[in-house]
Amino acid sequence: MIPIITVFVSHPILQTENELVKRFVSLGFAPLVDATHKHSHTWFINNVQPSEHKLFTFENQNVYFYDTNDLHPEMDFTPNVMIHWSESCRKISDEEWRGIREWLKYKFYTCYDYIDYLTPEIDAADLLMKRPFTQKTENQEKEKWPQVQDHYSFKTFFIEEKDTMLYEIWKPNTDVPYTSVIRNYSQRGHKAFFPTLYICNSWGVSRHDLPFLSFMWKQLDQKDEFDMDKMLKEATEKCYPSETGEVEREPEVYRRTIDDVLLILQTQQDGIQCAHVFNDIPESIKERFK
Repeated sequence: MIPIITVFVSHPILQTENELVKRFVSLGFAPLVDATHKHSHTWFINNVQPSEHKLFTFENQNVYFYDTNDLHPEMDFTPNVMIHWSESCRKISDEEWRGIREWLKYKFYTCYDYIDYLTPEIDAADLLMKRPFTQKTENQEKEKWPQVQDHYSFKTFFIEEKDTMLYEIWKPNTDVPYTSVIRNYSQRGHKAFFPTLYICNSWGVSRHDLPFLSFMWKQLDQKDEFDMDKMLKEATEKCYPSETGEVEREPEVYRRTIDDVLLILQTQQDGIQCAHVFNDIPESIKERFK
């Protein structure tokens, strides 16, 4: 039961649409590229409606799905992607479609703490999203266990041209790190990093997490006293409008390595962050996912 993925594109294809195609290819799929039917309501009704399908719009680090019944005859909003199965396929449940949505968000966008609390859903969706071609070697067929370490560690990486500092933190007995992104680093400094990890449900649950941050504080040569409660309070207050109306963006934390985050930041800069949306989808569809 292999899904058929169609990416709807303009003619000529836009860079953002091309990035969607390339990303699906990198994930092991062979997506169809349709530059003909994106605005044809009749085509969707006659050819898509009978199949087990969902249409997807990628927008602002989010993914929304709907079906042909939600499309307007005038096609004032259009899908970026269609996923469907052959008519012989069993019915995909609403819960499974929602899992596929989370899988798409995880594969394309900021995951924050998804891997902590959505791992079963993403794993189940990955089984549904079978790749059409697999080449297995003898070594690949052997079960591979994730590499884990038994100690804390950290490293940093500075993107000078973007004035952005990345902090990668590994906890003991985990197979993925935390990577925090601090923009405007020259103005905010290392101190801005320390409260960010607490956006993740899995950070702070170990009695060793806080002492490790205290150790990092010293290693990063911070002169002030280490006061995590104070830093969390200050960070929370900055998320609300100040007297001048300024609001600091929410912490940006990925459960990925620094190398992966560098790729994510680059794809966001290239335009894949919002994919391509001709017209905003109706609020009635967005409300289904709140």
